Amino acid sequence: MFKKMINLFMILGLFVVVSGIVMADSDDLGSDKNQDTNLTFASKRGPAPIQFVALENKQNITDLEEVHTGLQYVIKTNTLESDTYLYVFNISPNKKLKVLFPSKEIDVKNPLVRGNKYTIPSEDSDETFEFDSKKGIEIMYAITSKKPVRKLEYYARMAEKKKNYYASKKIKRYLESFGAPGKSVAQHYSKLVFIHKATAKEEVSKKLLKRAEKESGSKK
Repeated sequence: MFKKMINLFMILGLFVVVSGIVMADSDDLGSDKNQDTNLTFASKRGPAPIQFVALENKQNITDLEEVHTGLQYVIKTNTLESDTYLYVFNISPNKKLKVLFPSKEIDVKNPLVRGNKYTIPSEDSDETFEFDSKKGIEIMYAITSKKPVRKLEYYARMAEKKKNYYASKKIKRYLESFGAPGKSVAQHYSKLVFIHKATAKEEVSKKLLKRAEKESGSKK
């Protein structure tokens, strides 16, 4: 009887030890799995979002911000993750589509090389972007992608050929499709709505502000 009890205790002890080893291994595997997930997520992160920076105060122009005629700005981005293709479209208050980038007039070209920070146009260039005299709602679309987006390049070429190429609903819909849920993380989409005034001191009407908020989908 005594020997049976000793054998039973030995079996129980062995079971506890083995269980502990299995649980420890399981925890380690779980930890590795989480690390793998994080690494996978990190490797799939899309290119960095871009910034519109006003030259007069070196501040970012954010969504629903007020801008004025003659305000100069540049585009800034980085390519820390991968080589990046950048596309920036502007829809002016009179609904005209303009391609800010890529452009023959800009010294920086696609693809933007991995590991660099970019100012577009470059600081060595005499060129800058500038808001014209058209007041109202100004919309900026910016898309960065790890691969070229042929349809955006097609629209860019069309806009370059036709100075009055208008921003049709079809093009706007296509641009905004990049912001749809479930879109590839290899691409980054930004839409910014600016309130374009004639001068910096001009008051913004409530009607114009509501229009801008509706277009943006958010409130100031």
